Amino acid sequence: MSHKAASEYRGEAAAAAFDRVLEAERTAEAEVATCREQATALVAGAAEGRRGLQADVDARIAAWQVRLARKADQAVAVLEREAAGLGGAMELDATDRQRIGRAVARLADELIAGD
Repeated sequence: MSHKAASEYRGEAAAAAFDRVLEAERTAEAEVATCREQATALVAGAAEGRRGLQADVDARIAAWQVRLARKADQAVAVLEREAAGLGGAMELDATDRQRIGRAVARLADELIAGD
């Protein structure tokens, strides 16, 4: 092979290699674009799932608050009926105050812990 033929061959080989590099770059760019689209879709799906979960959590909390308010209203109504039945003022001693304090604490625990 002559020097000119060898030089042309190297030039053609370099051009072919350069073309392969450019084709690989185009393929890589297309793959990156596909990955970005998939990532965007995944993020959108995750956001939709989060919104659905948040709505469910909010609904459960609201229902729980309604149940607690109803229990508290019922407990207050019972206390008001009992107070009305007592008729007049009553002097409480230390034992009565302790007993009432324990009852209030139990009621608070029940309202907080129970559904």
